Order: sequence, then structure tokens, then C-alpha cells
Amino acid sequence: MKNYKIFIIAIVLISLGACKKYEEGPSFTLLSPSKRITGTWDLKETAINDSIINLNDIPSLLGSDTSLNSTGLDFDFGEIKINKINLIFEKDGEGEFAFNVSVMFYPFSWSEKLEWNFDEEKDNVSITMQEETQEFRIIKLTKKELWLLKTEEIENRIETLSFKFDKVPKN
Repeated sequence: MKNYKIFIIAIVLISLGACKKYEEGPSFTLLSPSKRITGTWDLKETAINDSIINLNDIPSLLGSDTSLNSTGLDFDFGEIKINKINLIFEKDGEGEFAFNVSVMFYPFSWSEKLEWNFDEEKDNVSITMQEETQEFRIIKLTKKELWLLKTEEIENRIETLSFKFDKVPKN
């Protein structure tokens, strides 16, 4: 009985003494950040400066000249419907950025290999694709949710981009 009481007291002290690693949680977990981030993540919400944007509004944010004519094809970004965007983090530090779109009702999927790693404190994750590295602050990392934040200066303005992902269950 004495060992049982010590165990309960230890659990309570750990729970009370543990501070949250990430702003939005979790408060307590036995899984390491590496184990939690590994898997496929489905983008559910994107915001710019705390204003939620629809994924299909992204082409209009690119500006008024949204046609590509360098290949001889007249292509309008307004004809793209974004169906799904996924980030895939593998435990070895590799992964994929994948998306599924419809262009004039024709489905199209594309993926790009990536490399990822945490900083020393595991507060940030760096993602490298096509030799360009982007760093994101982790706001929330549970076994089911991942929230990332990126702050950058664009045309002398500070822009905050946030991304909320849900983990895709394994089959």
C-alpha cells in the first residue's frame, strides 16, 4: 500500500510540475515530439495574420496576373480547386509535401520530397524542399493535431502564417 501512495504522489507532482512544451499543448504526454510528429498530416486550416483563408482563395492572393504563358499554354490559377494538402513526416527525417487539385474538373496529384528536423529544444521544425529551408514554430503537437506558425517580413510588413493539421489515421 505504501508503494501505491508514493506512485500516486509522484504522478500528481509530475502533472503539477510539468509545464507545457508548446503553447496549445499537450499538457502531458508520454510520447516524444518525434513520435508525435511522425505520420501523415492533413491541412485543415490556414490563416494569415489571424484571418482564416479558404485554401481555394490562395490563387487570388497571388495577385491579378494569375495566368502562366511561358509554356505557350494560357492557364488561369482561378481554374484550380485545391482538394487536399498533406505533410508526411517519416521518422528518419525525410517526408513529402503532397497535394491534390482539380484543374478544370480533371484531378491532379503532386508530391515533393522533403527533409525535416527539430531545433535543439524541439520548439521549431525546419522543412527543406527543393534546397529551400523554411522554419516553423510549433504551437501544438499532440498525437492528433499539429499547429505551425511562421512569421516573416514581406514588403516591410510582418506577416504571420498559421497552419492547422489533423493526423490521418493509419489504415
